[in-house]
Amino acid sequence: MYYPKKAHQTHRSNGSKNSIPLLTPNFHLKTNTCRISHFVGNKPETARRKLLVGLNMYGTLFTTQSPRRPITGTEYLQLLEKYKPSLQWDAESEESYFEFVDDTMQEGEVWYPSLYSIKKRIDLVDDYDVGGVSLWEVGQVHSRFSR
Repeated sequence: MYYPKKAHQTHRSNGSKNSIPLLTPNFHLKTNTCRISHFVGNKPETARRKLLVGLNMYGTLFTTQSPRRPITGTEYLQLLEKYKPSLQWDAESEESYFEFVDDTMQEGEVWYPSLYSIKKRIDLVDDYDVGGVSLWEVGQVHSRFSR
């Protein structure tokens, strides 16, 4: 299964009461805003300060052969170099991505945190006055973020 330009959709109906989860980008800002709001609610500052928001330092590759696979910063840069795509911004998830077609005509889509999407996530943490951020898989980040 591959859902080009649909990575921000989280569910679709399969004709039953249940829905089928679809692929999502790394960090859907609106979804995570709802989650943080739910956790902090009207709690006092001392309780809010216990919450850390995890920020991924890896990307996600969607292809027709592999519905979802994490990628490191090194692989992200290799894909950028190979396909020279136009970077896109998804306003729904507030994350950057690009699309490509490989040598075998396989379609692909790559989502990876940008400096701007990371700033949006940190702004979210500041807006809710929670404890801070934790970096998930910090060793996966490409060198632009680790200088």
